[in-house]
Amino acid sequence: MSFGSKTGIELEESEGTIAGENAQEWYLGDTLSAAIGQSYNSYTPLQLVNYVAAIANGGKLNKLTLIKDIVNSNTGSIDYAELKKYIEKQNGYSFEEKNIDVSEEALKVVREGMYRCTSEIGGGVYYTFLNSGLSIAGKTGTAEVSEGQPTALFVGFVPYESPRVAIAVVIEHGNTSHYAAEVARDILQKYYKIYEEDNKNVSSQVILRPEVKF
Repeated sequence: MSFGSKTGIELEESEGTIAGENAQEWYLGDTLSAAIGQSYNSYTPLQLVNYVAAIANGGKLNKLTLIKDIVNSNTGSIDYAELKKYIEKQNGYSFEEKNIDVSEEALKVVREGMYRCTSEIGGGVYYTFLNSGLSIAGKTGTAEVSEGQPTALFVGFVPYESPRVAIAVVIEHGNTSHYAAEVARDILQKYYKIYEEDNKNVSSQVILRPEVKF
């Protein structure tokens, strides 16, 4: 699982906490709370989005990175294996891509439930995504904290039919997950606007330069 362990991204990050007997003083009631997602859980947004991506892609936990490419002016692009080795040395942590131990049948049920959350009347954020132009599967969350308003969360992926983007929004003391869903909606709409504009620019270049092939 991605919860309770680092993702290996090129940042200083927290391992997070999974509720359990080894984490703190534990009672039977804590087991019942943990079973429905409450209790002493504490996850980073990166852990959340990586797990959602795994649900969307069929169960694979990916290696997260901020780096697309590193180019040495003398030798050209640096081999990724060399870069990975350097990052692991700096972070003191090695992350290997792996599959989560969940059947495709179970993942399919989860994906469908997430889609209904955003697309069917009665879904938690149906009206947030109504007329948004997004085919999104998502899940809301409201995390209780020791002081102040609850933390608002929303995770999801788009498009539902053939996922390409996963997202996690966390608003500390945001009170209601609807606010987090609205932020996710606005970010994804902006992403698709940029994506479509880039595709148009590529198409224009191909028309102007017919020798370019993809």
